Amino acid sequence: MSFKLAWRDEADGVKYNTLASITLLIDGTPAWPIPGEDTSEFEWFADELFAHLAECWKPLVLRQTYPIPVQPERPSLLRSEAEKRWSALTGPAAEKEEQEVAAFEDVHNLANAFGGVTGLLPLWFLRNHDDMIVDTQERLWKVPFDVARSALTIAGSAIADRLGKADHDKWAQLLTAWQQRA
Repeated sequence: MSFKLAWRDEADGVKYNTLASITLLIDGTPAWPIPGEDTSEFEWFADELFAHLAECWKPLVLRQTYPIPVQPERPSLLRSEAEKRWSALTGPAAEKEEQEVAAFEDVHNLANAFGGVTGLLPLWFLRNHDDMIVDTQERLWKVPFDVARSALTIAGSAIADRLGKADHDKWAQLLTAWQQRA
């Protein structure tokens, strides 16, 4: 598993430091954003992925349970299972659980890192003992946890390196958060 970051220095005459084509590869095959296709169509600002990784690192690599008492077959089914449960609950209990599920989705569905982008497949990461479940809704993989953590670390460090070289002062707070994530 690895993230492929193809940096784009300029688009439509505008210079960029953080614009990249981002692809998740599993066993050398593109898994996300478009399964089975090596495409550079999804270009976005890698600093958004980087900020997500820096902010959510601990729950992303440590949490192994769902936030409410449901056990969906895969992370992408959490909301539908939760909605079934909520139909039997009333008022504040359902609202509280809905907030917990939304917070869980914000952390574990990395597609949420790309604010304002619609139509992306979800990209769920959820630890399961010595594995990381990677779920795009279309396909599910179990990747050894150490391999997944390494891929996330390498991607984050590559983005950190690019940001630090581009304008260390501008990105200092985020770079510090990344360095202190462990």
